[in-house]
Amino acid sequence: MPPDAPADPEATRWARVAEAFDVVADLPREERPAALDRLCRSSDGQPDTALRAEVESLLAADAEATTGTDGLDLGAHDAAVLLDDGPIVGERVGPWRVVREIGRGGMGRVDLVERADGAYEQRAALKRLGLVAPSRVRRFLRERQILASLDHPGIARLLDGGVADDGAPYLVMEYAEGEPITAYADRRGLGLRARLRLFVQVCDAVAYAHRHLVVHRDLKPSNVLVGERSTPTVEDTPTGTADGVPPGARVALLDFGVARLLDADADDPLTVEGPVAPLTPGYAAPEQVAGGPITTAADVWALGVLLYELLTGRRPIEGSTREAWAEAVRTTDPRPPSGVADSTTEAKRLRGDLDAIVLTALRREPEARYASAHDLAADLRRYLAGEPVTARAPSAWYRARRFTGRHKTAVASAVLVALAVVAGGATTAWQAREARAAAAESAATADFLAGIFQGADPTASGESLLALDLLERGARRIDAELAGQSAVRAGLYLVVGDAYLGLGRPDSAVAFAQRALALRQSDGAAPDAVEAVRARLLFARGLYPIDPTGAGDVFESAVADARATGDDALVLDALETQATLAGNQVMTPQETVATLEEAVALCRRLEGEESPRLGRLLALLAMQVASAHQHGRSEPLLRQALAVLPAETEPYERSVVLLDLASLLNAMGRQDEGAAAVDEALALRRRVLGDDDVRTAEALGVRAEVAGDGPEAAERDARAGLAITERAGNQTIAIEILASLGSALMAQERYDEAAEVYRRRFERVGAVLGTDGTRYAAASGNVGRALHAAGRYDEAAAAWDESIRLTTATYGAESAVVASTYLAAGHTAAEAGDAAEAGRLYREAFDRSRAFDASSRTRAHAAMLHGRALLDLGRAEDAIGPLRSAVEARDVLSRPAHRVRSESDDDRAVALLGEALLATGSPEAAVPLLEEALPALVADLGPDDDATRRARRALDRAR
Repeated sequence: MPPDAPADPEATRWARVAEAFDVVADLPREERPAALDRLCRSSDGQPDTALRAEVESLLAADAEATTGTDGLDLGAHDAAVLLDDGPIVGERVGPWRVVREIGRGGMGRVDLVERADGAYEQRAALKRLGLVAPSRVRRFLRERQILASLDHPGIARLLDGGVADDGAPYLVMEYAEGEPITAYADRRGLGLRARLRLFVQVCDAVAYAHRHLVVHRDLKPSNVLVGERSTPTVEDTPTGTADGVPPGARVALLDFGVARLLDADADDPLTVEGPVAPLTPGYAAPEQVAGGPITTAADVWALGVLLYELLTGRRPIEGSTREAWAEAVRTTDPRPPSGVADSTTEAKRLRGDLDAIVLTALRREPEARYASAHDLAADLRRYLAGEPVTARAPSAWYRARRFTGRHKTAVASAVLVALAVVAGGATTAWQAREARAAAAESAATADFLAGIFQGADPTASGESLLALDLLERGARRIDAELAGQSAVRAGLYLVVGDAYLGLGRPDSAVAFAQRALALRQSDGAAPDAVEAVRARLLFARGLYPIDPTGAGDVFESAVADARATGDDALVLDALETQATLAGNQVMTPQETVATLEEAVALCRRLEGEESPRLGRLLALLAMQVASAHQHGRSEPLLRQALAVLPAETEPYERSVVLLDLASLLNAMGRQDEGAAAVDEALALRRRVLGDDDVRTAEALGVRAEVAGDGPEAAERDARAGLAITERAGNQTIAIEILASLGSALMAQERYDEAAEVYRRRFERVGAVLGTDGTRYAAASGNVGRALHAAGRYDEAAAAWDESIRLTTATYGAESAVVASTYLAAGHTAAEAGDAAEAGRLYREAFDRSRAFDASSRTRAHAAMLHGRALLDLGRAEDAIGPLRSAVEARDVLSRPAHRVRSESDDDRAVALLGEALLATGSPEAAVPLLEEALPALVADLGPDDDATRRARRALDRAR
């Protein structure tokens, strides 16, 4: 991609059209002209007649559709558009050019496309939707925004969308290379456990989409591709592994939500032929065939079919014709996978747990299946770990046998089983009751969630329901429909509250956490200390953006309550949440470090040394020890984190730690090592996320910060990253990259340009993150530095005044940040020739640094500059104290502060102290200091530097 690729103007234009249409279409006709006047304007406030014409054409088409298309048979026409009227090679569709056909099927033709406008290089998959009826364009515009919000490594991302010249909407998806999961597993010769681990990745991606209120509705092998993007290739490992997924194998789910878009009004069960809803025979759930509500349970069924096929090589329900299959899927229960296995050995491996898991996903009643894809994945993880699964009734014999399987060397099977039987299974009876209660709650939860997703009910409107609409409708129904099921209601309150928090509604999250807590304490509700802690944690998470201090108190209470339960796993959750969210905002750095150290120790004990969670905690601890001024600990902790986050299985988490390590190494002056770390992180993100993901842009920004290939390359990286963020509309990451761009321009001595970049960043921080946070105050300082470097001293002085005001208000008067800002302002005054003002500012910095630790670099630097200012004012005796303290900290002064040292502060302090002693009549003490400092200054700064000449003159006087 070109480094300065601009945002795609056509995509931006279409986004404005869609936004305006979506607002105006909901207004009464008499209010539309005023709204169009307001919305259809250019950036300088002038009327945009072309934009208005586009919006008005969509409004006219929508009006025509509501009056002139009722009763038309649109399905056959749509199918013809999809299969016969698709683009031809070389044709342009929006900003894309068709390269070749990839394939076609029941949802139409898919073409490989590339950017045709030269904005940047990218290939993608373009799918034209047969939505030529104007009544369906409006819903397409809304649905597209929901689909674009899906951001998961296992889901092919929606990159673009629009309406072609013939009026047919199209989607442009991430082009995922690979082969269907079933074909991949067969070709690589994957064993049972490897197939299960690969399938769990599929479940995780589906579960992510469900949490964002998107149902796939057409899961099948051709929509679940597996590719390999790590260093090992197919040729390197031709036979795969029996027990593990091949290195670099990545699942990519295609067409999420496309079936919903193709469904004319979500009111017909089959689109095998004619005007019917999208469906693939063999994979569709019974309720889809019967025309019932399409919910997350339909995806659970399809996952069950996919798992069945992955394990046995055949589908659970077949039919000689489509009609026969449709009848069978409504009336027939599938055989257990073990019953169709090719060999006795395979049947034995499938019998029991795996039969139960698969058949639970394939129950004809939606409410009897797993409540979610997450629950299905959780049961498979239990199976892989040798733990009891929830898909079968847990008898004493069963639990004993599973325990024995995990601990063969520790417990004799016969003894364990005998004890379980003779003792009457006292413990396992309780566990069985617990599992039955959990199963009942799960079934009730599944039934309720089916109601939330009634947007596809044939009796409901065809209009799409936005995420908040669905949540609000579900929230209203909890009390009405689950009045007698307190445990389910309390659990759902937490689910809904967590979803509200994810959608930016912390106030609603707090309200639902309070309701869950109140329900747990009410008459008739079973006391559950664990759930009460989880409710308190949700309450604190929701309260944090509103009242950080109050949230800190709740976090502390939740951690104490978690400890009281004796559940170490819950304590770990509470500690991790507290440290991650509250952190230094409501705790001291030392308290945050202590919290994380306890979490790390618990995680090691509970999850082992290879836990990815351990890696994340170690990385978080590495950042916090730096805040606590325990700088020597950061690098070892980050390297420990990398050791438990291998690229093959945890590529994204590893990239996060690598970027932190790169920034740290760069700050320590180890630029080459930092560049190597950021290059690895960038390669991982490109492999996992693609070139146009905002997280890839983030890595480009860090590479620009490190500038391992020089400032020109850093500028190219920063501009490439900014182009990605602009296209994605991600202001937060853009803010970070602007800082790197400013640094690159400063390194090229393009100071005026850097000043404008830093000013733009400062304004954007205020607009996006607010003006009362630390980021805003910190951003103000960069403006002053760039203006100083440009020689615009008056403007720089004004910028420093603003920065001093902001940093003092944010960090407190005695902060190191405030002291550093005074020092920088003093440099500007000195360069401008105002020695008195420079002396005043240096004194302010020194006074604020007196309380700092003796090893503080800021304190040492302030002492040196304040002493020099006093010396220049003829107050040599007063200068000796500050200068002596600076010399005593010379080991600190010799350490690079951020990048590579620009001046030898320690040698300058020694020379200035010698000069002060000479001025107060102590030449015998002054000469050794000056003789020590002068050669070092010549070597480091050169013979003609001001500091070198000053030291030489003092030594000449002393001699």
